[in-house]
Amino acid sequence: MQMELNHKRARVELERAASTSARNYEREVDRNQELLTRIRQLQEREAGVEEKMQEQLERSRQCQQSLDATSKRLREKEDSLAQAGETINTLKGRISELQWNVMDQDMRVKHLELEKQELQEQQDLQHKPAKAAGRGVPGHCAAGPSPPWNADAAGGTRCSCPTACRSCWPGTPCRWSSFLRRRVSS
Repeated sequence: MQMELNHKRARVELERAASTSARNYEREVDRNQELLTRIRQLQEREAGVEEKMQEQLERSRQCQQSLDATSKRLREKEDSLAQAGETINTLKGRISELQWNVMDQDMRVKHLELEKQELQEQQDLQHKPAKAAGRGVPGHCAAGPSPPWNADAAGGTRCSCPTACRSCWPGTPCRWSSFLRRRVSS
């Protein structure tokens, strides 16, 4: 009986151990199934991440190309602006030069107008004494149709007009003759 009892005990313990082993085995199988499912999910996620990375790399490459093209256009525009700036500076210089030329010409014209006015006044002064003496003809110098001049030793001209105008004093260059010479040469 003792033996039977030992035998039953051994059998119960064996069944218990087999039951525990079966439960452990089922747990391991379930755990393995969960791990396989998790591995598949991670592989799918990895594939998704890799696909997104490839898309991101493609977008990055396209952005880099776009940035390069934009940089090239920007450099071209900067070069164009630099050339435009040089052209503007050149034109400003030319405009300034032309303004100076215009101012110079205006001054010359004013000077010539003043000279003309002076000559007109001198001519009027020359005509007054000639008319008063009864020798002059209106519109002419008392010495003739135009003031006579003689070359002096320096190559200049001296007026020999007998009237007493400012430019006809002896030893003074005749403004009337200078005016006529300029008029004939132009």
